[in-house]
Amino acid sequence: MLGSLCFATACCAADDSSVAASAPGVATAPIAAKTILATHRVLLLVPPPAEMISELYDFYLIVSERAATGEISPRWAAYLYVTHFRDMARDRPQAVPRRSREELRRELEENVEFYYIRKRPEAEPAPFGAWVWQAAPQ
Repeated sequence: MLGSLCFATACCAADDSSVAASAPGVATAPIAAKTILATHRVLLLVPPPAEMISELYDFYLIVSERAATGEISPRWAAYLYVTHFRDMARDRPQAVPRRSREELRRELEENVEFYYIRKRPEAEPAPFGAWVWQAAPQ
């Protein structure tokens, strides 16, 4: 049930092309907050402070792009998201300085290279944001 809620929230947010294209924090705050809070519930994480939601949402979108094509497995996507949140909470609890989407893409690429994450030949594309509920603890 909870996984379905998060999946539905993520898909609704992802289907709106203006969400991904808009500037951070502009008119996406309600969608971003709902998506991130649902993601944290599914991944059994504490809710993030409001200051972190914009950057976490940007990272969520970037990870989802790669997970939707099968380049990153759902479990790796969840691990990378949780790691980003944990490091952010430890190093920048007020989310200052805020990282740009380009910096977040670089961070993701560095992690993909460091952990040598590769697309499996049998990996099927998944709906945008599906990695959240696929990686949820059973």
